[in-house]
Amino acid sequence: MRAYNTLRNFSIACLLLFALTISTVSAQIIEKYVDNGPDSKRLTLVVTGDGYTAAEQTKFRNDAINLINFMLNTSPWDTYVNVVNVYLVGAISNQSGADKPPLGIYVDTIFNGSYWVADMERLLAVDNSKVFSYVAARVPTYDFVFVIVNDEKYGGSGGSVSVTSIHSSAKYILIHEVGHSYAHLADEYDYGSDSYSGPEPSEPNVTLQTNRDLIKWKGFIDPSTPIPTIPQSSYPTQVGLFEGAYYCTVGVYRPVLNCEMRSLAIGFCPVCKETHVRAIHNYAPMVDQVIPVTGTITVDSQMTFSAAGQNYQYLTREWVLDGVLIGSGESITLSPIDVKYPSSKLLLRVIDANPMIVNYAKPMKVYTWTLLPVPTPVASIGQARELPQGSYVTFPAVVSVAYTDAFFAQDADRTCGIRVIGTAAKPEKGKLVTLTGSLDGSGPMLTLANAQCVISPEPSVSVAPLGMSCISVGGQEKGLQKGVLGGIGLNNVNLLVKVAGRCTYSTTGYFYIDDGSNLSDGSGRTGIKVYGKIPVSIGENPVGKFVSVVGISYAEDSPNGVIRAIKARSINDVVKLQ
Repeated sequence: MRAYNTLRNFSIACLLLFALTISTVSAQIIEKYVDNGPDSKRLTLVVTGDGYTAAEQTKFRNDAINLINFMLNTSPWDTYVNVVNVYLVGAISNQSGADKPPLGIYVDTIFNGSYWVADMERLLAVDNSKVFSYVAARVPTYDFVFVIVNDEKYGGSGGSVSVTSIHSSAKYILIHEVGHSYAHLADEYDYGSDSYSGPEPSEPNVTLQTNRDLIKWKGFIDPSTPIPTIPQSSYPTQVGLFEGAYYCTVGVYRPVLNCEMRSLAIGFCPVCKETHVRAIHNYAPMVDQVIPVTGTITVDSQMTFSAAGQNYQYLTREWVLDGVLIGSGESITLSPIDVKYPSSKLLLRVIDANPMIVNYAKPMKVYTWTLLPVPTPVASIGQARELPQGSYVTFPAVVSVAYTDAFFAQDADRTCGIRVIGTAAKPEKGKLVTLTGSLDGSGPMLTLANAQCVISPEPSVSVAPLGMSCISVGGQEKGLQKGVLGGIGLNNVNLLVKVAGRCTYSTTGYFYIDDGSNLSDGSGRTGIKVYGKIPVSIGENPVGKFVSVVGISYAEDSPNGVIRAIKARSINDVVKLQ
């Protein structure tokens, strides 16, 4: 059936198990027959009638329900039936039927329904402006209108309004006309002789192209199917390129041998089904609401994120936190410990995975949140290193050593230490500070990364080093803090310590000392490695001389594993003992 009048945005509706009556005025029906949620987030269809008298309003309701139920149980409507609302809006005419001008039949109806529009007998249309005015006054939220004309003669039209008579084929007429109005599909039948000579049609189901790569529905075509597809009878169900469509037999092509847009009661082809499915996304979101709203959120307690409204049959969700898939349900719950410093990114991808969508990417909506962490307060560095890698923490400490690229801090009781990086603050040794940042235990040195440092106004305190033997430097592994190979005793990496021994090797930037432990780190040298300069007072060749060193108990990776070292606090902390 030719599309009648200019196309406009519209919609259709869906089936529920009950009907909600909005109001009834006299015999006139105004009923929300299908209620799947707010009209603003649904495809909202109004069905009204022309040529139904006041005494025939019950008949109108029955006719409308039969047609709507049939359509919503027909593919592809049945795959998104839950995102459609339907209103039944009765309209009272003074007389039944429709005009048939060549027969001299004129009846008094509310929307002036008439056959023989544009001299085409089967083209049954109404006065669209009257329909829109009438419907808008009663259901202002509508997207699209169907009009059922109370006349048994075969007829209908599609365009701004889909129109069908009550002929025995009315249910098939309706879904065909809705194919025009809702999915913007073209007629695929021909009149037996015309040759097409116009431009490329805009509709998605007809084309002039015979180049396989340029065909609108190329994604549906099997590589073995010939283009054009001949002989046509050899491909009864396959998608290909069949000549004859758009009212012409030659020069224009359709996707399949037969389809609802060519012959009634055939059902839609894959191309037309895909077009219907894609069109629904112009009216109904895949989720009704995301909670909380997208944006920047501080996660200071356990928090649930949800995407409510699972209305599409093939809806899928993907919750992704910092690039890692963490869930696929309607909601997820995060805790403060899940959020990294300085922020994490939570992403939700909602996808209509309807298998009927083949030639295009699956419709997808992406929602994002920037999550800000709240630090977990702990009483000490010792407590912090027992938390998981990446934890965002805050704790008090005392600065033990301040270098140019980082500083070291330790607990006041000298039990644990930590390296601090990423802060602009440059506190002096002995300063009391409050440190905040993320724990990085990936390397030998436990580190507070992306740190923030608040320096206390209280006076500096004395920081005394722990005296120990060379073999005790590093100690055993503890929590996030790695120990050294063969380490003994408590873990002291990052603490301020003091060791002494005889210099066994010296070069630019570091030297070795041995206190009789006869340690080996795989370098071929004996003792413990000390980073720092040898003071002039010790002499040009310190080898064989005994020295003491105050510095940070250091650990570093080597081909043999984690080895122990000392990083001297300053050149003045390397002292000759004899």
